Amino acid sequence: GVMPAFGPTIGGYISETTTWRNIFLILIICAVIMLILEHILISHELETKDYSLDFISLILSVFASFGIMFGFTNITHNNIFSIYVILPIIIGIISLILFVRRQNEIENSLLNLNVLKNISFDSGVVYICLLYFSMCSINILMPLYNQNIAYYSATISGIILLPATLVYLVFNFIGNMLIDKLGIKK
Repeated sequence: GVMPAFGPTIGGYISETTTWRNIFLILIICAVIMLILEHILISHELETKDYSLDFISLILSVFASFGIMFGFTNITHNNIFSIYVILPIIIGIISLILFVRRQNEIENSLLNLNVLKNISFDSGVVYICLLYFSMCSINILMPLYNQNIAYYSATISGIILLPATLVYLVFNFIGNMLIDKLGIKK
């Protein structure tokens, strides 16, 4: 989506004119309004089937996600070879391997991993992830530089990022129109 790119500009203005806590208040109000509008305006026409939730897959995915994130988060407080870093990462990786094996073995999997066999899909996901990581890093590092080193205000720091945000917005729509017009190369 485009809205994370507008975050520094809108957040800078809100935090400078009121308080930073209002950013979260505004987000909660927007989320409630969107949920209400979603129930009113969007009809769910897709056929659904009743599947039982595979709790083992759910638990494995939670352990994989939490273990890997917790391990890498602990690097900030511990040595990289500390048991508090290595053990959660190992548990997360083992859980991820077991999760992938389980998804390939059961009939009604929690996550269909067969799409990862398509090289075009894989490369597209990698490109999208790299672009998103670069956007997020710019949205974090540029305001930190502008406010802490260049001593600009939060609003000015957000406005400095506005041209890149507008370019991102334009190309987001152009890309979708090109896909609709030309189709996706198989």
